[in-house]
Amino acid sequence: MQNKFDVVCIGDATLDITMCNIPKDALSVDSSYADSILISSGGDATNQAAVLSALGCSTALVAKVGNDAIGNLIYTKIQDDLISQGYLVRADDKSSGFCIVVVMPNGERSFLVWAGSGKKDLSLSEIDMRFLEETKAICVGSLFCLKELDNGGIKEIFSKAKTRGILTFADMTADAYGIGGTAFLDTYPYIDYLMPSLVEAQYVTGKDSPKDIASCLLESGVKNVVLKLGDKGCYFKNAIEEFYVNPYVIEAIDTTGCGDNFTAAFIYGVLNGYDMYNSVLFGCAAGAINATRIGAHGAIISAEQVLKFQKQNKQLEIKREN
Repeated sequence: MQNKFDVVCIGDATLDITMCNIPKDALSVDSSYADSILISSGGDATNQAAVLSALGCSTALVAKVGNDAIGNLIYTKIQDDLISQGYLVRADDKSSGFCIVVVMPNGERSFLVWAGSGKKDLSLSEIDMRFLEETKAICVGSLFCLKELDNGGIKEIFSKAKTRGILTFADMTADAYGIGGTAFLDTYPYIDYLMPSLVEAQYVTGKDSPKDIASCLLESGVKNVVLKLGDKGCYFKNAIEEFYVNPYVIEAIDTTGCGDNFTAAFIYGVLNGYDMYNSVLFGCAAGAINATRIGAHGAIISAEQVLKFQKQNKQLEIKREN
């Protein structure tokens, strides 16, 4: 049977309001004025689904959105991103969240977050699990920020996915609810590709170097470790191969969402038959493109754009110690 979706993304859906060129001391003065503003859908899973859609993948989003005014705007923005809303949970008891992204003149950014109120966390009982009958791959964005699902729900979804031969991907974020670095030990065996940042991976393994971190995660059952190193590129390791990929040379304007763009582009590479090195390289290129624009997604418009960027831009040379 033909799959309806290439990827189903599971996680948060929020509204992002990005304000640019705001001085660092803005909160200490009466008024500050932005050079520009961008209003878009946000949240790790939503960003990833939007980028995957732009790259040409059919995507759906499993997330919880309120029936309030903010929720209606989020819903519209998700529709604009050409993401299927068929598995979205709309809830009267949820006050939808939003994030004000303040981008300072030097490119640094800070987040002012309203997480929402009411029963805001998506629970396993609310999810229509029939999506597992319709997709080639699933991606959770992100571990450690989905309070209800982090408590066994993600493990159940991934274990069911593996019985169907579905590829499983996950990235991480900071431990928002203090559940501890060992919280996903029983989930790792069901994860084909785990994509944490260096700091996140250090937290869950207690190791420092990329090689030690990856070895620890592989021993815990993860099949492939894709370690995002920010402006130092990426490190990949599985049972067969390991390598670093250097980042592209760019002038970054806003790094919001670069990890989500990387994740989505890496998934695209895997689903389209790229080898591991070129999947990681494609992800690095997408993250770099995103950093040259404002917003967590929207810079990527096609796979051809990313491939052209790779041909026209150089990678930074980095001397590696580990």
